Amino acid sequence: MYKTKILAVVMFLVIFFTPYSIFPCTMAVISGKATTDGRALLLKLRDERDEYREEVKYYKPEGDEKYGHMSVVKWGLNKRPSMFPDVINGAGVNDAGFTISNTTVSNYNIFAEATNTNIALVNYAITRCKTLEDFENILNNWHKIKKFSTINSNFAVLDANGKPAMYEAYTPIQGAKVIWEKFDPDEAYDEDGNFLGFIVRTNDNQWSPFRGGYLREARLNDILIELKLNNNLNYKTLMNVAARDVCGDITKNLLNNYKTINMGIGSGETNSDNTDIHNFNTEGCISKYNTRFGFIAVHPKNTENKKLLTAWISLGEPDVGIFTPYFPLTKEVPPLAWADPGSTKDKIIDENSSSILNELIATKGKLSVYDNLKAEIVLGGLFASEEVDPTIDLIKLKEIQSRILPLQNDIINQTETFLKTISKDKNFVTDDRLYEFSKEMTKYLYENY
Repeated sequence: MYKTKILAVVMFLVIFFTPYSIFPCTMAVISGKATTDGRALLLKLRDERDEYREEVKYYKPEGDEKYGHMSVVKWGLNKRPSMFPDVINGAGVNDAGFTISNTTVSNYNIFAEATNTNIALVNYAITRCKTLEDFENILNNWHKIKKFSTINSNFAVLDANGKPAMYEAYTPIQGAKVIWEKFDPDEAYDEDGNFLGFIVRTNDNQWSPFRGGYLREARLNDILIELKLNNNLNYKTLMNVAARDVCGDITKNLLNNYKTINMGIGSGETNSDNTDIHNFNTEGCISKYNTRFGFIAVHPKNTENKKLLTAWISLGEPDVGIFTPYFPLTKEVPPLAWADPGSTKDKIIDENSSSILNELIATKGKLSVYDNLKAEIVLGGLFASEEVDPTIDLIKLKEIQSRILPLQNDIINQTETFLKTISKDKNFVTDDRLYEFSKEMTKYLYENY
């Protein structure tokens, strides 16, 4: 009886101190050698079941931090004790041009989530790193920096020189040194020896016993391979083809994709028989029912002005959202991307994680995911599960996309014309010009979505 009570207390503490949110995201790093314009790319799509609000913020360096950073964030808003920091950094770029994001990986260690510091490592690295070597040094010393913690994650990085890398990282037990391995897109080839130039990761790695995000990883690999083979891999196709993907061509390959699949406990996938066009299960899709933002970092080539480093961000489910350009090295974000709804020119409010653009896409681009923003936590035995509706109406989606894709392409064209024009003279590339253009594009989205 005594042992039973001890076990019950331990399980309660693990569940109590573990945050509600889980982060089954999708990432890719792409070498400039693989893209049509020679620019290295980082793609991140963040999935979260119980919170849709996101905003773009710039944070000045504090204390011993070396760099400020512009990131897509949500505020932690934890209702109970948690190892997660107050600011959940989904993806960001610092003042040196270092870009980072991560995905969470599941493991057998039931205590790992209570001591998980994946996000804390992202927050720490983005304020101190410039090179891949800087990041690797943090991985090697994380057990000293954050004692008695765990890391179970994949990290996507573009360093200040545009060098891409993907890291798998794992802590076998609380307080142990992080085990990690780097994967270089410049050395990524298929089985036939064809150069791919990209690395994709979702929610598993070599140390995970689960196949978390297996369907999304396979799907994104298929998309990027096709784009590479057709010499069409760049930030625009990442935006309009990869990030918006809902399991392929929805007009042709609709009912036979991702039928009944059993990936096992902890996989992040759900058994589904997709036979209803109005209730299509999106678990294996890139943009799914709980994808909260899309982020694409475009690193300038070595011959280009570093200030042209661009973060294209969609503050909302990418299949119904619009990506607009932000310039992290200007250290300034247009208010529409961080000010709360209800703000005015005379009074800007920032009291929660949402932003005007985020709420706009959540409201006007409304899919079933936005009909049930809060997941229901269901306790059964020793395990907690989240009951959410993972389906969307594909007919409604197609109608929305027919209206928004022309707007997206218009913003892309305006941005390319602007960057081409100011690049003709290095004296034209100023923080003010870049910021004002970003402000103009966010306003254009707001007025025309």
